Amino acid sequence: MAQYTYTISVDFPNNAVAPDVLTTEIEESSISTGVLEGVTARTPDTDTCYLDFDTSLSGGDVTTLDGLVAAHQGVPFLMAADGSGWNLTVEDQHLTAPPGSPVTGLYYIVATPSTGAWAGHENCIASWNGTTWQYQRPGDGFAVWVADEDLVVVWDGTSWGEYGTGTGGTAIFGSNLHLAESTAVSTTTSNSWQTKITMVTATLEAGTYRLEVSYGWNHDVATDDFWGRVTQDAVQIGEAHLQEPKDATGDWGSTGTDQRHYLTRVFHLNLSAQSYTFDLEYGSSWAGTESSIWDAYLSLWRMS
Repeated sequence: MAQYTYTISVDFPNNAVAPDVLTTEIEESSISTGVLEGVTARTPDTDTCYLDFDTSLSGGDVTTLDGLVAAHQGVPFLMAADGSGWNLTVEDQHLTAPPGSPVTGLYYIVATPSTGAWAGHENCIASWNGTTWQYQRPGDGFAVWVADEDLVVVWDGTSWGEYGTGTGGTAIFGSNLHLAESTAVSTTTSNSWQTKITMVTATLEAGTYRLEVSYGWNHDVATDDFWGRVTQDAVQIGEAHLQEPKDATGDWGSTGTDQRHYLTRVFHLNLSAQSYTFDLEYGSSWAGTESSIWDAYLSLWRMS
């Protein structure tokens, strides 16, 4: 195996790495003397990206790899960065070739039959990074908002199709969106639940909703647990998050481990037509031992 390392704060233009996107960019490049086996960012060194190949690359392929890193935008390609209920907004789903003057940050579904720079990338989502076109294959159930048609389309594993609508043609998917966040580091030494985020909804329409929670967490020792949970109207949803860190050395915030742990959970909830209060809570399993939490987010949107 051959490993190539890059300093994130120096070699990547936005000081960020999206491993899944970088993997696709490398796999669809002209690199041929080695097969990519893994992309790891910020572990173990927090400012390093590690690219593992099955064998050493030729000089030309190393140059190509350097160029891919230098052009990589570090944005998770299929993420809802704009706060919408769907996964991404695309400008058009019927273009078979790139627009004449591409703009960075805009996305397109590549239509069939694709031509020009898009040739061979039918049904992929294309984005111009300022130098080259990037492509990402959608996963089953991936949904996008098509801006020029005002509709949501979903990839079913074979083709893109319009997402179902509700009574009278009213769009359901992605509606009733609610967001709450707290990015600052909060700490506690209490072994009772402490509130990090409270999200109070407006009166919702009855339906099935997707609730997502994510946060970074840490704990002061490796012998007892960080606590985390979500409640709906003061009732816990699912099982609580109970976890101890691997070690207790170094420092992050004021908590005694330099490891930065992250968690994301998704719940599907059948909700009635009313207002709800959701809380993200955290704590320590042992009074006097410090737990910390940061980059905490709650999002809720209607699925059906």
